Amino acid sequence: MSENKKQNIENLTWNTTPRYLFLVLMAGFVLILIGMLVFITGSMFDNGSSSSSVVVVFVGPVPIVFGASYNIEWIVLGSLIIAALSLLAFIFIRRKVG
Repeated sequence: MSENKKQNIENLTWNTTPRYLFLVLMAGFVLILIGMLVFITGSMFDNGSSSSSVVVVFVGPVPIVFGASYNIEWIVLGSLIIAALSLLAFIFIRRKVG
């Protein structure tokens, strides 16, 4: 294969990469930082009230929930809805690409 054809194939591959992927990743990073700042400022202004904690970890589309809270049912329900939406997004994106 000639050098010119290799260069054209590399350019084609680079140009067809979705450019919005970087924006989506950066938006997720910014949202995580904003969430951390909200939690930090919320804990600074806490006046000794009782607190509870919940951790939701997504392994692929499967949510794993740890913690103790009086309204953990809503957190589990929300994580299940997010998992279902992520599966639907994966299916629709795969249909468009394939």
